[in-house]
This record gives sequence, C-alpha cells and structure tokens, in this order.
Amino acid sequence: MFEILQEKAIREKFIFGLLKKDIDWQWIVDYIEQNYKNDQILDWKEWKYAVPEPITIFSNIIKKIPKIKIDLVFKTKEIYEMFQIALFINSKLSWEEAKNKVTLDHLKLFLLGFYVTKYLNKDNNKNFYIFWNLFINTNLYQIYNLSSLQKNKIEIINYIDSINIQNLQILKRVLLKNLNYDFQAYDGNLLKIYKDKFITKDTFTFQHLPSPKEISWQENTLINMLEVKYSQSTLLPAIQYTDGTMWPDIGNWNEDIVEKMKSYFGRKNTMSNFVIESVYYLKNRVEGKRNNKKYFPSKDIILLHFELISNAIMKKINSREIINSSSFKIIGCFFKDGIPSNIKKNKYFLSIIKWVNCQTNLQLEKRIIVQGYPLSSTNKTWIEESARRKFYNLMTIQSVNEFID
Repeated sequence: MFEILQEKAIREKFIFGLLKKDIDWQWIVDYIEQNYKNDQILDWKEWKYAVPEPITIFSNIIKKIPKIKIDLVFKTKEIYEMFQIALFINSKLSWEEAKNKVTLDHLKLFLLGFYVTKYLNKDNNKNFYIFWNLFINTNLYQIYNLSSLQKNKIEIINYIDSINIQNLQILKRVLLKNLNYDFQAYDGNLLKIYKDKFITKDTFTFQHLPSPKEISWQENTLINMLEVKYSQSTLLPAIQYTDGTMWPDIGNWNEDIVEKMKSYFGRKNTMSNFVIESVYYLKNRVEGKRNNKKYFPSKDIILLHFELISNAIMKKINSREIINSSSFKIIGCFFKDGIPSNIKKNKYFLSIIKWVNCQTNLQLEKRIIVQGYPLSSTNKTWIEESARRKFYNLMTIQSVNEFID
C-alpha cells in the first residue's frame, strides 16, 4: 500500500471508493495536496527511479474507473501535472496534450519515461509500468524491438533537450546508443569494482550492489543476478509484487539471455560464469527431476563452489554459517542431481565429505542430510537412534513437569 495512504481511515476510504467505483475523487486530490512531500531532484546522476505515489494512485483510479470525473480542482501545480501524467498513462490524454500540460522539469522526465515505455510495450508485447533501462543500459536493441522508438527518435530527442535537468546528456547518450544500434563492448571495469562480491560462498544472498547509470544490459543483469536467494528448492527474487511480477525478473533469464551474456563477458571469464551458470542452474532445476544435469554449470564452476566451502572449513568458520551459505546449498543440489564422477576425487570434494560426517550437532547434521549430502552409515545410524530415543522419551512422559524438564 502507498506510504501516503497509511492512515487507516484514508486507506479504507480509498479501497472502498475503488470497489464502489466512485467517480468523484476530489477528496483524494485535497488529501494528497495537503500531505504529499517530495524532494524535486534535478540531477540525472542523483535521480530516483521510483514513480511519485500520486501518479500511481491517480493512474490506478483512472484504470479501474474509466468514467472518473477529470474536472477536479487542484491548488498545486505539481499535483495537477501528476494527474495529467496519470491520464496519459491510461490513454485519456494524447502525447501532444500531455507535453503541453506537464511543464515542471522533474515531471517532464517521468512523462518521457512513460512515453517511451508505451512504444516499447507495444513493439514487444510487454507490460512494463515504466522502463528506465532505455536511459541507463546500452545494447538493449539486442533483446528488444525498438522500431517505433526509432521512428520517433527526433521527437524524443527534442523533448529531452527541453528538459532542464543536470547531466541529462548521459541519459541522451545512452538512449541514442540504443536507438542507433551502437554496440558497447565490455571494458572489464564492473568486475574489477565488485570482484569481492561475485565469487564468495554467500554470492546469492540478496546482495544489492549500486548500478552505474551507463552500463550495458549484460552488466546490469549480472548485478541483478546477485539479488536472489535459493530457498526450499526455489530461486527467489529480492522483491515479489502482489500482481505477480518480481524484481529482478528471474523469468526473463532464459537460454538466449544467458548465451548473450557469456558471449559478452567472454566464455572463459570465471567471475561472470560463476554467477551466470549458477543462477541458470538454480532457476531451471526441478527437485527430484532426472534431467537437471543438463543445466549443470561447467566443471570449473562446480569445483569453485567446492573450493569456496572447503576454504571456509579450513578457516574454521562457524558450521551454521557454512550450512546457510549459498554455495553449500548449491553443492547439495549437485549431490541430489547426480554429481559428475570426475569430481569425486578432488581434494575439495573429499574435505567437504569429511567435514559433513564430523558434525556433532544433531540438528545441523539433519539439515545437512536434507540438503542432499551423503552421510556415512555410522552417522545415519546415529541420527536414527537419536530420533528413536527422542520418540521413546516423549512416549514415557507422564506429567507436565517431566515434559518441561
């Protein structure tokens, strides 16, 4: 729910108004004008991508109630122009009408974002709300049809030139690279900056890394691949929205995307391959299925996961921390899916097998076996006998005091 609608009475009035399909929303305009506070950012380098809440609130109302009264009274120019943007989003206002009514520079930039998104959605059968990536990521022509945007390039560039926001030449440069099909090759800087983040035992634990504003979609996707976590046999995104969408968009990481990324970074690039191959495997494997092997990472990447956990063991890192790490979970998946035989004599493999069979904490040992690790017959017997003893003790309890003890 919107932050501006946190007050219970206002939130309920808003929800019931949508359900009853009220056509008069003057009260929400008055409320927003009294309570909405927003810092107007006028520098692209500091730009925040979140759409101002009033725009989305107005847009939701217009979408759900097409016959809404639009001759509302506004006391503030900013909220009035946000309402005009909402009308444009819902095709109640043409581009020519909208650009004449929206004059505040920070709102002109949002209007531009919605304008280009409409064309992108139309040509690619997508449903993005606002697609900033056209302004921040290069090489997008490789994965999206930009033909309508190309046809309207002069109109778009002229409109950008009318917006008085600092460093907007960066946005313009990136957009033109996309519309002109200018390929941006990888320069190696990204992996140098984040070299300590891409290959760790905890790589896939919802890591959030700041993304520069002028990088390729391949680099941006690689960063986004760190904002996932593997839990209960599912690759989870950092954010899951109520409408079923997610961020990052895990569903978009198909074979074609993976191949383009590996080609971009170099097929022998260990750092990028570690992220790409691991995520692709976790995204596609299905618990208990026999064909999971076809999604296996390369032997080098598999061994790298083993090496990371083996090093953690040698450093005597806490057992619980090791078991909770993403690489430990991934190795467990390898065991479940049938680990390649040519890895079973590797020193890292052997050290991990020894470690998992040396645990003395019964709960941790149970978690290890659930994750798919092979335990010795002695350890399995120990777990079974411990479970039987616990069951027997519960069966012989005759009083509450015994249960508490």
